[in-house]
Order: sequence, then structure tokens, then C-alpha cells
Amino acid sequence: MTKKIMMDMKLNSTRVKKIPEKEKEVQLPKEELVKKLEIPEKPEIAKVEDTLEHKKFLEDESLKKSSVFVTGWKAIKKSSDEKKDNMPVESNTVISSETVKRLSQTPRLRKKSGLVRRSLIALLVCVVFLGLVYWGGVALEKTSVIIREKHQDLALSNLQFTALKDSKAPVHFEIMIVSDTESKDIVLTESQNLSQKAQGTVTFYNEYSTKPQNLLTKTFISDADGKSYQTDKAVTIPGYKIVDGKIVPGEVSVGITAFISGDQYNGDPTDFTINGFKDTDKFKKIYAKSTTPLSGGAQGLTYILGAADRGSLNATAGSAFKSRMIKKVNAEVPEGYILYPDATRFAYTIGGAQSQTPETKVNIDGTLSAIIFKKSDITNSIINRTLPDITNSERNEIEIPDISALSFKFTNSDQTITKDMESVPFALNGSVNAIWHPDVEKIKLSLVGIPKKDLTEFFKSDPGIAGADAKIFPPWNKYLPKDISRIHVTVK
Repeated sequence: MTKKIMMDMKLNSTRVKKIPEKEKEVQLPKEELVKKLEIPEKPEIAKVEDTLEHKKFLEDESLKKSSVFVTGWKAIKKSSDEKKDNMPVESNTVISSETVKRLSQTPRLRKKSGLVRRSLIALLVCVVFLGLVYWGGVALEKTSVIIREKHQDLALSNLQFTALKDSKAPVHFEIMIVSDTESKDIVLTESQNLSQKAQGTVTFYNEYSTKPQNLLTKTFISDADGKSYQTDKAVTIPGYKIVDGKIVPGEVSVGITAFISGDQYNGDPTDFTINGFKDTDKFKKIYAKSTTPLSGGAQGLTYILGAADRGSLNATAGSAFKSRMIKKVNAEVPEGYILYPDATRFAYTIGGAQSQTPETKVNIDGTLSAIIFKKSDITNSIINRTLPDITNSERNEIEIPDISALSFKFTNSDQTITKDMESVPFALNGSVNAIWHPDVEKIKLSLVGIPKKDLTEFFKSDPGIAGADAKIFPPWNKYLPKDISRIHVTVK
């Protein structure tokens, strides 16, 4: 077929008039021709043949007769579908300039359309992404605030206070009195020949009559073991009373002494009967019970508590025993109260030690009287005295956690502690750290919806805030969340 087409082209060429010099045939290499016609090497260019302009190009009779149509079209077909047409394209093709001009106007695939489409897709993806980021930020918005509390050292130098028993006083006090006994092992170093009777105290009870019952001095009484004792003085036992349908016996206490000398009467008997009422109705209804143990009974060579031994016991009572008593009182201090170790008075008695052998036990009876104060009263009084210019709301935010470290001193060095005292003047010395605790819920409520730019001024306006850091999500928000649950405040 190639041969036939080439022959037709030669015949047609003889019929064409001689063309002017400027329209002489131009010989172009195949590469130039393909470049001139802009024939791509990719197969997709074959889609051009579906366009209307391409169909017109195929129907143009003048082009069908020209050699460039044949060779040019073969080049296009070869580029689009090499399997169907393996016709070779000549390396050199002769065409006229007019034909080149017409061929150059042949519709071609516009490469820019694909670039525009890709650009639009990319723009759409960016818009969708930014939209998701924005609405995700709105849905997940939150503000986290970390507040640093204000701390201030307060120095107290002999700061004077007066505590009152009145519960409505600025500084209120209560009194605690605790008693205890400590038994101490000791080796007695002194001895002597003694003939002593044991002594103690009992309480008499009258359930017999509403009338008083008189007992004479040296009235005989006996314990459950049959040992006899005598009262040290005459007493009158009050008659009983009826309270809520029950008998409340009259009672009176009196000292007693063992009838015979010797340590066999030392001990702690509990129940006593009156010998003179035996075989009468009074015997079981007028009776006695021990109030203190019986001690001091001795006979013959007896070891006693000398001055040197007593000095050792005094040292123990004034240090170890007192400290143990203070710990015991501290364990019983009510919640919200404070006990200063020096706000106490300690008293003790050492029992008389007598023994047939050097090794024995000595009892030390101690009583600790203490004044305790409300922590809130002490704290508020210190704040009022050292920070007089603060407001009531600010005062409620301040805590002094280490007020127990202050040194307490009675204004009167000879101050005694009794149940009937009404006031206690005292002084405090030392240094404490005041800590402000800002109201977190109040701060959160104040932060709702405020502009982000106002945060710094807001934190400066609260005297209890030493500093604060805020993290806002999403970061482009100009206002804090309007939902208080999305605002988190942490205090450090």
C-alpha cells in the first residue's frame, strides 16, 4: 500500500502549478515534523481522533492527496497504537509551508486541563482538611490553667495574745487534765527498823436511809480477807436520794489505818464492811469501797526510799514520764485544736517505798494539766496582727500549716492551770510560712468566656496567685471556653 500511495503522490505532483519561491517545498527531518505537529509519544494522544476538528482533518481532500497527510498520520497512529500499524515513518518528508500552517492548526489535546483539575482537587482537599481541623478544635476546645500559690514568711517576735474561755472570743481555749501512774523498778539503798501501819482512803455509801449516818473516829471496818482497819476521823454519811425512781446513795470519803503494823496490810482491797453493823439491816446497806491502795505498812528491818533514790526518781518523773504524759494528752486532743508543750503544767508524787528486800517497785503518780487552742483562732489572730490590710475574702484563703512550730510562753511565768480559770495571756515567737489557697471554683467561674488577652491582668488581680500558666486548645481561639467543664485549674 505504501508503494501505491507514493505513486499517487508523484502523479499529483505533476498536475500542480509551479508554486512561488517562497512557497517552495521545505524538507524537514522526521523529528522536526513531529515537533512541529506536536505529536506526543504517549498513547493517550490517540484520543484526538474523537474530536470534531480531527474528523474534519481526515475529510480534507487536499490533505489526503499530500504526502504529509500520509506520513504525518502514520506517525500519529504509530504513536497511539504501534500494534495495529507498524508502517515506518520516513526520516524526511517534503511538505509545503501552507500545508504546515494548516496542520499546525489541527486540534490538539490541551495539557493544561489535567493540571487545573489536579489543582482543584488539591484545593478541595486543603479546604476539607482545614474545615476538619477547625471544627475538631471547636469540639475539643479546652483550657488548662496551672496556678502557683503565693507564699510569704511571717516573723513573730514575742507577739502577745489573750485567750478566753468564752467560745465566741477571738482566741478560745480549753483545759485538759490527764492523770497516769508509772511503776519504776529500783534498788533501795537505805534501811531501818520500822513498825508502821498501812494507810489508805475509802468511800462510805449510805443506801439504808434518807437520813444521814454518823461514824465515830476509829470506827472498825474489815476487808473481804478479814483484815481490820480504823477510820482516821469521824464522818457523816449523807442519806440516799431517789432520782428517776432509782436510789442514789449518799457518800463520803475518809482515811483509814491498818489495825496492826506490817507490810501484810499493804495492798488494794476493794470492799469493806462496818464491824459495828454486823447482824443488823445496816450491814449490807452502809458499806465502803477503796479509793486508794493501802501502803506504808512495815515491821522490823525495812528498806526505805532514801534521798539519793528519790533524786533519781525525780529526774525520771521530770523528763521521761512528763514526755510520755504529753504524748498521751496529744493523742486525746480534739480535731482542730493544738497543744503547745509549754502550755502545760505537770505535777507528780512519788509513793513511799518500803520493802523487806532492796529490790522493789515505786509508783509515780502524775497529773498533766494542759491548755489547748483552736488552730483557726491562732491562725486568724496571727494574720490579723501581721497582715492587717488584707480583705476578709483573702484572709479566708490563707493557711499557716506550721503554727505548731512556734514557741509558746505564758506571760506570767508562775501561771497555774485550774478548771476555773477564765483567761490566759501568752506570747508566740518564731517564723511561719503563710500560704494562699485561691478558690479554684471561683476562678473557673471567672474565666468562662473571657478574652485570652485579658488572662495576664486577671491573674495579677488575685493577690493569692503568685503566677499562672494557661494552655488553650485550639491555639487560635481568642476566648476561653464558655462551658466551665472545659476549663481545668490546677493549684501548685
